[in-house]
Amino acid sequence: MRFLILKYFFSLFVVVTLNFGLSAQDISWSPQYELPKRTYIKKIIDASPNHFFILRESYTVINARKELWLEQYLTSDMSLKQKQLIKFPVVNGVILNYEELFFLDGKLIILYSGYNHNDGVYKAYAQLIGEDASPITNPVQVDKIVSFQRKNIGDFNFIPMPESGNLLVVHQEPYDKTRNERFVFTLINDSLIELWTHQLELPYKGFEFKLSNFKMDKEGVIYMLAKVNRRPEVESDKPQAGYFYTLLAYDPIKDEAREYELTLKDKAITDIAFNFSAEGDLIAAGFYSNNVRSQSSSTAMRYGFDMISYTDVNSRIAGTFFLKINKQTQQVVSRSVKDFDKTFLTEFMPEKSVAKGRELAGYLLDYFYVTPDGGALLAGEQYYTNTICNYDWRTGIQNCNDYYYYNDILVVNINPDGSINWTKKVPKAQQSVNDNGFFLSYVLIPTANGFEFIFNDHVKNVFEPSGIIHRSMNNSSKAVVARVHMDYNGKINKKPLFLNKDKDVIIRPKIHLLLNDNSLLIYGQRGKSYRFGRIKF
Repeated sequence: MRFLILKYFFSLFVVVTLNFGLSAQDISWSPQYELPKRTYIKKIIDASPNHFFILRESYTVINARKELWLEQYLTSDMSLKQKQLIKFPVVNGVILNYEELFFLDGKLIILYSGYNHNDGVYKAYAQLIGEDASPITNPVQVDKIVSFQRKNIGDFNFIPMPESGNLLVVHQEPYDKTRNERFVFTLINDSLIELWTHQLELPYKGFEFKLSNFKMDKEGVIYMLAKVNRRPEVESDKPQAGYFYTLLAYDPIKDEAREYELTLKDKAITDIAFNFSAEGDLIAAGFYSNNVRSQSSSTAMRYGFDMISYTDVNSRIAGTFFLKINKQTQQVVSRSVKDFDKTFLTEFMPEKSVAKGRELAGYLLDYFYVTPDGGALLAGEQYYTNTICNYDWRTGIQNCNDYYYYNDILVVNINPDGSINWTKKVPKAQQSVNDNGFFLSYVLIPTANGFEFIFNDHVKNVFEPSGIIHRSMNNSSKAVVARVHMDYNGKINKKPLFLNKDKDVIIRPKIHLLLNDNSLLIYGQRGKSYRFGRIKF
């Protein structure tokens, strides 16, 4: 009886405190909207201070092409201004496929691709459209790849360059183990006019490349991160990871390419990002493992005759690193490497596991910010999946369920001189099944005096700033939206923003937009209803 009374007063305390927290927050909400059948919100597209755009897509139906709608909302009250179906163009009898949509220098640019089986050419197109999705120009071909292998036609990347108002189109030639990797770069302006195109050939054979994290400096030099996967035919007598990272730079004016060292002695970089310092140097940081073998792991465990569990973990990490590189000399001028402190690791795993030298599992880099003092802040969360299959020997039917886990956030602060200042844990436990983690993960945004983390949490976890997790958030409809403020010294202050059920939505942290006034636009959905919220810090 005493337990029930205490439980009642705790619940009453939670509700009262949550309502008090709500009144203290500057949150405005849009009207409630209804999603048409078999559609979902794909992305929020940045726009002018007065409005923003939403791209809505239909779910895939067998033998049917996806449909896209462009919707425009006013930023002031988040009211719907207009919506229109995007009509896919047809060029030489080929219906083009949607690739990307950007709002660049005040214009909406939509990117398409199309493969012509007759001539074996894979083409990329750009088109200007109006705010009502009507075409302003005809599709303009901006790149092409010649390939008669339908399953190996190469790949296009479209990267907006907001500082210059231009768009970079990068295509990777189809893989061929007998020749070096080749890329073609094309820069077009917001009028879809080609400014230049160049080809870059890298001295690697027998590797698979994946380019990411494209940036352009003030001199117009393009930098990109490349993850290079070693293929089985590439042999080595030394222990090595199945991949390595390299930073590439291409100067279109000089038509020169440079490659920057991204290595740590006797360690394997598991994830990395880069940016520019205020002085113009390259800074790169991320996580590493002391095990130089391949980092991806998948395990299968059998529980009796009729149940198997498959767990997929992306990477294992032992510490964090920081590199400062001089762009002209290509030399590393500052290097910091630091294993996670054993005391810190006990916040994530049992002491016995720490004593055995086990590494943190499933952490990938999500955010990399350059701080006002010239330092940096990194953040990543634990993510892994677990598939449990049950076999009914009477019917011969196997039923499988996919479980998604998005857990604790790991934060690293780096001093301006490159040394590792501190590491902190933002406790978080989230779980869902068969939904690809639809309502899981978090948002991290910088503010004037630190950083803000926003995520769905179990109501019993909100009042434990010490880091204690009472419950895993596995019912998002009953979740509280938690706000964690972290200052530049790593001090954490956790507060509730609102209960999802009170707003009749469930926020999706992966869909958000940082507005020009530094307020955060969030998206929430419940069933077929959705609305937007605007949070001012």
